[in-house]
Amino acid sequence: MIRKLIIDALLILSIVGLLYTRYVDISLYGARPDLLLIFVTFIGLFEGKYHSIIFGFFGGLTIDIMSGSNLLGVNALMYTLIGYIAILPHKLFHIESVILSPIVIFIFYLIKAFIYMILAYIFFTTNSLAVYFNTIFMGEFIYTILISIPVFFIFKNIYSFMEKLKRYV
Repeated sequence: MIRKLIIDALLILSIVGLLYTRYVDISLYGARPDLLLIFVTFIGLFEGKYHSIIFGFFGGLTIDIMSGSNLLGVNALMYTLIGYIAILPHKLFHIESVILSPIVIFIFYLIKAFIYMILAYIFFTTNSLAVYFNTIFMGEFIYTILISIPVFFIFKNIYSFMEKLKRYV
């Protein structure tokens, strides 16, 4: 359990490090992929339980702290809700095909956009909501879906390897 928490903490720090440092720039025309959304969704689909909720909360909180947002906890709330929603399909089906990952990320990105609209309507001005959807949403949306295919493939293989290790240990 402690080893899993340490691995999750390192994973969150590496995701935030990739997204919010000046030294590593993975943006494409100003759009960055939402790696945390991919990881929270992956953990919810493959781990189930409440692991994705905790991962989403601490990942969102770390993004709130690193981004310098005036409202601490908005991303934490958003990714916690996504982590909770990601648990629900785990009970219904198990994704074996990597080809389904863009479809799943498409659905969860739309859920994220809906949650963001609600939170932006409550906490921010309507101008910031329009700026988000006009400038950031489409580029980030397409980039996240495209990068989800190799990321899901890599993590599915790592997850399968870790499950095999658990059986033999």
